[in-house]
Amino acid sequence: MKILKLILFINMIYFVQYSNAQESEIIDSLWNKYKLSDNDSIKLKAANHLAFHYIFREPERADSILKVETPFAKEQQQYFGLTELTNSRGIYHAVLGEKDSSKYYFKKALGLSRNYKYTNIEVMCINNIGMFCWNNGAFKEELKYFYEALDFSKTNFPDNEKTINSYFNNIGLIYQELEQFEKAIDYHKRALDIRIKYDLKRNIAQSYNNLAICTKEIGDLDKA
Repeated sequence: MKILKLILFINMIYFVQYSNAQESEIIDSLWNKYKLSDNDSIKLKAANHLAFHYIFREPERADSILKVETPFAKEQQQYFGLTELTNSRGIYHAVLGEKDSSKYYFKKALGLSRNYKYTNIEVMCINNIGMFCWNNGAFKEELKYFYEALDFSKTNFPDNEKTINSYFNNIGLIYQELEQFEKAIDYHKRALDIRIKYDLKRNIAQSYNNLAICTKEIGDLDKA
């Protein structure tokens, strides 16, 4: 289930910080925008958030939204919405375990994001293809995509240092899988430094846990 957790983390942490009551209000608001807005871009943004929400809860409902709005976005030449919805289609198939379809849509979304220069979606797509590789045991290929996502973020979003911690963390986790614990420790420490700087409490705890696992594996039990 690693792919689900990390795709969720990197794409849209949109609902997890809210109570059930607050989440219900957000969903109602999104449905209102989706049904009532005369602005196609607002409607498609709401549709994408709704589809992403339902992917993990009611995948059939997510599928119905994606089936209606993806061709609509293409017809209306709303290419940002089309790219987002295509990426969400990849997540939909990943959640269902449909590997070939998931990879196809992630790569299609990556191509769209590059063609239309949507850098914020491009970095998500790069990460998602990396997650696909991880889920299928292609660790070396996965590392390539995570390093690409890291370099892309540094180049295109130099003022958004907070985001980079997730790429350091993912690279560290892959080195854990490969039992290259010294390298894993290095990247987990880089992630931890950023998380401490921005007081990301839950992520700080995760970093310390990852570091404890790695230091235990190299025999430093007291530090672990």
